[in-house]
Amino acid sequence: MQTALVHSREWRKPWPGGPVARLAVVTHGWGTVLAAIGAPLFMGSLVVRLVDGSSLHPDGMLDLSGVALSWVVLAAGAVTVAGPAWIAARRRAIRLGALDALLALPYLALISVAAWVALWELLDAPFRWNKTEHGPAGPPGYM
Repeated sequence: MQTALVHSREWRKPWPGGPVARLAVVTHGWGTVLAAIGAPLFMGSLVVRLVDGSSLHPDGMLDLSGVALSWVVLAAGAVTVAGPAWIAARRRAIRLGALDALLALPYLALISVAAWVALWELLDAPFRWNKTEHGPAGPPGYM
């Protein structure tokens, strides 16, 4: 969120790579943030619609759009979480199974939880930045 805010702060200034590169950076940043924040809302809506059967019989164009958008968010979330994992596993000759694919869904939920926590912290204390503690990056004695 901080990165998206920084990149959209002075949107009229020239950007290295031109306006298309700027649009790609800003769209990717805000798209990621909005997808993580909106995922629980769309997923919850989809689950309710699947349980009560209303996803099969939408009432009008607006309702159909909501159902379609919920499916798109589910599919895009699954692809963006599982895709890089699948590519990395394939490059390292690691086989992924059905259990690994099922674990992508709780991971997506955790990403959404983290996004909501980050939004709360951004609104509550915008100048505080919670960093992850890391150990030394190099071999022992490196630092």
